[in-house]
Amino acid sequence: AAAGQSELSVRFVSAFFGLLTVAITYRLARSLCAEERVAQVAALMVALNPYLVWQSQDARMYTLLTATCAGSFLLASLVWRALLAQGRAPRRLWLGYLVITLLSLYSHYGAIFALLAQNLALLVWLAIQPRHQARFWLSPLVRQWLLGQVALAAGFLPWILAAAPLMLGHTKGWIAPVTLAALLERSLTTYSVGTTTGDLAVPLAAGGNAFDVKRVGGGLLVQTPDSLN
Repeated sequence: AAAGQSELSVRFVSAFFGLLTVAITYRLARSLCAEERVAQVAALMVALNPYLVWQSQDARMYTLLTATCAGSFLLASLVWRALLAQGRAPRRLWLGYLVITLLSLYSHYGAIFALLAQNLALLVWLAIQPRHQARFWLSPLVRQWLLGQVALAAGFLPWILAAAPLMLGHTKGWIAPVTLAALLERSLTTYSVGTTTGDLAVPLAAGGNAFDVKRVGGGLLVQTPDSLN
């Protein structure tokens, strides 16, 4: 009611979080790499990604999911850096990380994969440390990070308990069952070349996200990011 009844008011929230994702990506890249050009290229890739452009024009929750996941990664990197340097992270960083990550989880179940990616990244980093630094496994970084993950699980538990009966017993005649392999394949293509590529989805997904292909009549229409307004 406050925003009005126009098409702009319906899509504004999606567009806002889509733009916010670009800014967060830039800041995340600067956090991981000091080079300005790397951050600029990362932000440009997000700004021109056909799937993200599309979702920024759609009145759904997907750009909220993207922005909060990006924000979660950014805050996680800042928490890790503080723990390594000082043995503790400021409360504002922990609070920000927990709130933003929980918001992503409550926005869409897909956020679980972002959380898994964070933990996998940390696990790989710990695994490649020199043997004489094996003490990292018992460091404040590991202990406090695990406590943070427990806090996230506790914060998400109320929704899991409420949604479990529906999710486990959910059946719809018009929704075909999807195997894990099919889910992963669809996720790969959706997050790279989009969802309108038809039979070309898998080859294009292997080649990057520079194009979006649509079936038009008996042929194919290839769109570059610049033509996806």
